[in-house]
Amino acid sequence: MRNLAAGHHFAWTGVLTSAVISSLLGAVVLMGWYTHNEALIQINPAFVPMQYNTALGFLLTGLGIFAIAFFQWTTCAISTSKISQDTHLF
Repeated sequence: MRNLAAGHHFAWTGVLTSAVISSLLGAVVLMGWYTHNEALIQINPAFVPMQYNTALGFLLTGLGIFAIAFFQWTTCAISTSKISQDTHLF
């Protein structure tokens, strides 16, 4: 896998960065929902707060990106099915 990623270092870095940012954003907002901390749910009082299902979608999407990046197709399928079940996209 390192040989595959070696030729596309910039793209590989972008994929992992987007997975980390997406997962962290979802995890932080979910933590805000569990602790009832409005600062973690809503950045600015003028903005609409991120909904629980949206945060869950961000977290699971980030995990799915990690799974795709590391060729864990079973984990990717589970993550994708959880997103569709939990957020009622389909």
